[in-house]
Amino acid sequence: QVRVTALQTYFNVARFVGLDPYHFLRLNRIRPEDIANPENMIAASALVNLQEDSAAASGREDFGLLIAESRSVASLGPISLLLRYQPTVRAIVEQVIVNMKLLNDIVQATVQDDGRFAMVRIEHLPGYARRQVIESTVAIACRCYRELMAGAWQPESNAFRHGAPASVETH
Repeated sequence: QVRVTALQTYFNVARFVGLDPYHFLRLNRIRPEDIANPENMIAASALVNLQEDSAAASGREDFGLLIAESRSVASLGPISLLLRYQPTVRAIVEQVIVNMKLLNDIVQATVQDDGRFAMVRIEHLPGYARRQVIESTVAIACRCYRELMAGAWQPESNAFRHGAPASVETH
């Protein structure tokens, strides 16, 4: 399951790339009444397929990133209040890890620290690790950490298991 707020920017992005968002919702068995309350949960597989189908139909390999571009910490729901009071990125990440089930059931995060560098590892459960949702999850995490630290944080790098897109402009 994932929170409906994961679809918060879907409608604008779908229209921006020339798609009818309601057609793709129906195609992926997401009913408009399912998304009426931002605290509702929907099937994670429906969200993953929605993003992948939309990316394919629009020819936009960066569809997941477009979804993430206008998301903010507030879109995380009540946990955003807790995160706003954390003093460091590490504390923010640790709170996200502890409270991940409030956001979704398909992402797991860990921190690996060698004393010099800390790496946040974001993993999707098998069957949910598809390009669009992976890229949108990482982009949303980076945007939120940066927003929470008032722009004073930036990742050293991001690495993915999947290959680079044809165009890395949005990336």
